Amino acid sequence: MHDNVSELVETDGSLPVLHYLVQKRVYTLARDEAEDNILAAHQQTELLHIKSTSITTTRTPMESTDLPRCRSDREGCDAPPRCIESLPAEIQRHIMLFLPSLGSLGAVIRASPVLYSLFRHEPKNYIVNCLINVLGDSFIDAITARAAMQESFQHLRCIAMKEGHETRIIWPFLEAYQGSLQRLSYKRWIRSLSLSEAVEMATFQTSTVEPLVEEYSSWALANLGVPATTTGLSKNERMRIQRALYRFQIVCDVFGNKLKDNYLSNHRPRHLGCIRFLSSYEPWEIEEILCINAFFQDQYKTRLEEVSEDLSTIIWRSAGEPGETVDAMGAHTRQSSRNFLVSQGLPLLTSVLRIRDRGELAATLRANVDHHAGHIWLDDVTGNMDMHERWERSYSERDLAQDEGRPIPFRGDDTGSPPLAWVLIWGETYSNLFGTFIPKPLRRWGYIMWDAWRLDETGARERLMREWHDMWQGGDYGDSLRAWSNAWNNRG
Repeated sequence: MHDNVSELVETDGSLPVLHYLVQKRVYTLARDEAEDNILAAHQQTELLHIKSTSITTTRTPMESTDLPRCRSDREGCDAPPRCIESLPAEIQRHIMLFLPSLGSLGAVIRASPVLYSLFRHEPKNYIVNCLINVLGDSFIDAITARAAMQESFQHLRCIAMKEGHETRIIWPFLEAYQGSLQRLSYKRWIRSLSLSEAVEMATFQTSTVEPLVEEYSSWALANLGVPATTTGLSKNERMRIQRALYRFQIVCDVFGNKLKDNYLSNHRPRHLGCIRFLSSYEPWEIEEILCINAFFQDQYKTRLEEVSEDLSTIIWRSAGEPGETVDAMGAHTRQSSRNFLVSQGLPLLTSVLRIRDRGELAATLRANVDHHAGHIWLDDVTGNMDMHERWERSYSERDLAQDEGRPIPFRGDDTGSPPLAWVLIWGETYSNLFGTFIPKPLRRWGYIMWDAWRLDETGARERLMREWHDMWQGGDYGDSLRAWSNAWNNRG
């Protein structure tokens, strides 16, 4: 066994995953968390029952006296102590394949020379299976987000945009993603990924997505008035937030502007393409994405205000043109700049949230913002005009379900069904409305992310309906929709 981190990484250059597992310190778990994770893995395999004991996080051989015991099924007769390392290799493999988090996988191979050796034989399978356990159905969202972030895709998109043929690149990409959601099995995805791609996904999950899940939930629950000491996220709540983060990243990389190579455009077809893509999701899933957008907007608004004096004026230049002084704190420029920052996606905000020095914060924001173009983003794209144009151009089965008033009852807190908040505001009737048709205050506390029990225990159900009725002034939202529709159809 290896005694230090550098030796562990350097002795096997063929396993870059060890760099991820050790250098990223994902193996660092509290002792009780490691015990709980092992117990959960055993219960899922239904192969043995384990009592809560101790598993250390140092690379020392496991002693049988420190490990869980297996109790015989015969009444009054205990089996001798058994070490996890003494179990058949296939059972050990099943246990590791069912570990519930990347952190627990790191802790187990860090603690056991035997399990570490087992891991080395097929690291990709263990990492990818762990990602599937963590992400559930969002695994394909995560794969697509990784692909959209690649330099190769962004380069092709940049060339196509300059030639005025951006749709030739983005729609085949998005259609392949949407088709994969429907037809590809996890086994095929596992076979298609390389070890380096699996490591890249795992690193993004632990270094970017998981911290943002915690930041987002803290922000939203604080806006709801829930104490920080309240019950942690349920599995379904975490899944909804993760799903929204990955999908938000896809939108940013496919439809957002980039500073590199002057990759800037505000052409209206892109806006319509964005809403067309969003409309491929269920409306409550689109609202999940818009809740994440609200969080990003608020975080950048706060930080831009913190360094407003440092950003009061900026000299904007483009190649071959003289400099232009821009008032960075003017209302229009401020909103445009914030939209641009938000559209850069998850990695930038993760970095910004870690900054504590004012000067560093100002420098980072200045280096990552464009003040010249009138950038619009999701709040604008899901507004009245684009929504009506979508209805005219891409009337869908979901729109038909809305027009027919199909029932949509609450079927429980499952990520594949509408959450209680959605069912409540639309009176158990299907609605394909989102964006401008939902009160913005609801997104500040993540109304669509929470399980039914949280809505009831925190008083959020009453707040939900109060803010909903405030927007529609206590009347029937159907009347307002019909008025909007008539005004649109009769426009000059």
